[in-house]
Amino acid sequence: MATVCRRASDPRTVQQLWDAIKSVRAQKQIANEDRIVRHMQREHDDSSDSDTASVQLHHAVADGLIVAYRPHQQKLGTVGSEQTAYRIPDEDQVSMVKVSLV
Repeated sequence: MATVCRRASDPRTVQQLWDAIKSVRAQKQIANEDRIVRHMQREHDDSSDSDTASVQLHHAVADGLIVAYRPHQQKLGTVGSEQTAYRIPDEDQVSMVKVSLV
């Protein structure tokens, strides 16, 4: 009996999204959707459509390959605007939706 994990996101695009998150985080910035999509447009020509990159990002979140969270940001005593940020999950946080084939 084989176990299959079905995902909505494209594996190659998920790798590119992970690279985008790593790149944004390396610049000490919050990896929000705008920055990730901009990085995808700049670095990967096949993801030139911002809607496609955004949809793939949401598919990866739904698959559990990327974690969405709301960071608490505070700069110089003022509260910043709330935004959704994304990060790469730890290995134990990746959800595996398994379907058994008979």
